[in-house]
Amino acid sequence: MSSVLDLSVQQLWTPQGFIGPEVREARQAIEDYDPNLSLGRHEKTGDWVVILKRPTGEEVPIFGLGAVLPSREAITEKLYKSDVRRHGGKIAEAIERANEQRRRDLERKADDATGEAAEGFEWAARKDGTHPSPRIFVPGGSS
Repeated sequence: MSSVLDLSVQQLWTPQGFIGPEVREARQAIEDYDPNLSLGRHEKTGDWVVILKRPTGEEVPIFGLGAVLPSREAITEKLYKSDVRRHGGKIAEAIERANEQRRRDLERKADDATGEAAEGFEWAARKDGTHPSPRIFVPGGSS
């Protein structure tokens, strides 16, 4: 069950130090599949994720494992079925593109809301006669 995670606030916890045997086995299964992958947990949702370690040092979650950590065998099977090794970079790029599109949509909505607020202030100022550049209407028919 793969899922695209909302990375607008990316808060990942990577298991280190003393960890339980089930977490250690899951991490080992992922790293055995591909050394560029690791195990992480999203702090806000509690979901376990497979992380792609980029050459830049950035860690990008690319594959959701769910709130309950699956067994080593189930993880290995999911990784092979989804072929994360071959498509991990593409998955990360798709997530980044989706987040960029989401950011652009939010910026556009903010710009629209700002414009609507400005129009409202202008209307109120004109109604009160306090607009810095009032409109003067010339009645029709006079030349």
